[in-house]
Amino acid sequence: MAETSEAVAWLRLVRWCGGVIVVEIAVMKYLASFILFLCGVFYKSSRDTLKNLLIKRAL
Repeated sequence: MAETSEAVAWLRLVRWCGGVIVVEIAVMKYLASFILFLCGVFYKSSRDTLKNLLIKRAL
């Protein structure tokens, strides 16, 4: 009887760890996409300001 309860405890632990890992992966993917989005916005805005500066300088 003790062995089965131990096995159940191990299964619960493994399932809990698996759930934590899945959540961590989801959070990492979300953070990575958010960081890439911010970098893209920053790159686009900095590129636009550079273009505007070059156009003003050319004029």
